[in-house]
Amino acid sequence: MVTQRCTNCQTPLQEGWKVCPKCALPTGPSTPEGAIGLILTKIVGGILDAGFHAQASDAETKGESDRAYANEAARRITREIEGTVSSAILAWDRKVANEREDEDDDDEK
Repeated sequence: MVTQRCTNCQTPLQEGWKVCPKCALPTGPSTPEGAIGLILTKIVGGILDAGFHAQASDAETKGESDRAYANEAARRITREIEGTVSSAILAWDRKVANEREDEDDDDEK
């Protein structure tokens, strides 16, 4: 059942949708702007972590210690980068929100 339309592309949205399936923008004020970036960061980080873990396990099984070590190092780096990217997204969102508040204050004057 369609209850609203995307404010960006006018795609019909079903009740409860937080993101437009066509343009991938949040559908309303209840979705923080950075939430999508954070979710994607976590998903990609999880996929990379799982891939490196599988490769490291495979290398250990085959007795390829150098390859196993390299994949474990890549897993650690992925986890570190994931946190840094998440922090950067949150910082950017705060900056944009502050700029919007400043613009709104200027408009009210």
